Amino acid sequence: MERVHRNPRPLPTIKDAAYGWRQMLFYLSMAGEAEQPGFVAWAEQEAAARPRHVRMRLGPALAGRAHVVAGGSFHADGSVAGGNGDAGPTPRRFLGWSVGGHWMLARADR
Repeated sequence: MERVHRNPRPLPTIKDAAYGWRQMLFYLSMAGEAEQPGFVAWAEQEAAARPRHVRMRLGPALAGRAHVVAGGSFHADGSVAGGNGDAGPTPRRFLGWSVGGHWMLARADR
């Protein structure tokens, strides 16, 4: 996600990152239920060490993954079933495509 920052053509980078994200989800699904929360915590620590613009873009995807690992789900439209229980980013699915602008691009370089 660091390569998206100030990239004049960021969509191919987001698409590539989504491929990696799906690989991570596959391997996470192969881990036992006891190991999954530890991985989520480790990944959040890793994200915390990244620049702010990376954390802002990945925050919703990380929150979505944590939501699912904790037993939550998404509705067909991608919204979170049961709402977002904390003050963190709204959980999102991380797909490499979108209709209109990709939600990761809406995360301004704040």
